[in-house]
Amino acid sequence: VPCGRPCILIANHRTSLDGLLIAMVAQRLGSTDLLWIVKEEMRRVPVIGGSLQRAGHAFVTRLGGDQSDKDKARVRAMTTLARRDGASVAIFPEGTRYTGSQQTQGQYLRLRDPKRGGLQVYLDELPTYPVIFICMDWRGLRGGKTMWDGDDLLGIHGRVTVWECTRVPGDTAESVLEQGWTCMDRLLGSNTSKLVYERVFKQA
Repeated sequence: VPCGRPCILIANHRTSLDGLLIAMVAQRLGSTDLLWIVKEEMRRVPVIGGSLQRAGHAFVTRLGGDQSDKDKARVRAMTTLARRDGASVAIFPEGTRYTGSQQTQGQYLRLRDPKRGGLQVYLDELPTYPVIFICMDWRGLRGGKTMWDGDDLLGIHGRVTVWECTRVPGDTAESVLEQGWTCMDRLLGSNTSKLVYERVFKQA
C-alpha cells in the first residue's frame, strides 16, 4: 500500500464508526487531509454540516435524474480542491449502511451493490491517485446496528483490511468496483485475512 501520497479510498459501510476508521487508515498512509462524498442530509446537521461545507466536501442527493448531473458536478469540484491541496478522497459506494441482512436481489452476499457515479468522477479527475480498498468487518454485529445503539458494539471485534487496486488504462468504476467488491465479499465471509488494524471494544 503506497504511503505518503494522496489516494482514492473506497470502503464498505456498516456503522457510524466507519468514517473514523477510514480517517485513521488515511493517517497511517500519510494522508491527513481527506475529503468525502457526503449525503445531502448531513448539510442540515448543526455545526457538523457547516464544517463539512466549509472544508469542501461534496454533498450529494442520490436522487438520480437531473440531480445526478448536479451531484457529479459537486464531486468534480471537490476533486479540483483535492488535487490543488494534495488531499485524499474517500467514498462509500454502497451509498448507505449495509444492514447485515443477506442480499437476496443483489450480486453480493455481504455488501450492497455499489453505485458507480462518484467513483467514476474520482477516476476521471484524479488519474494519478492510487486506488485503495478498505474492508471493515464488524464480526458479531447483527442487523443494521450503529454506534448510536450503545452497548451493541461492546465486545465486537472490528477488523480492517487494506489493499491497493492496481490501476490500468481503460479501467472504469464498474471494473474497479467489481474487482474490489468481489474480494471484499469473500473477505467478509472468511475467518482469515491480512490484519492491518484491529480494535476490540470491551465492556468496561
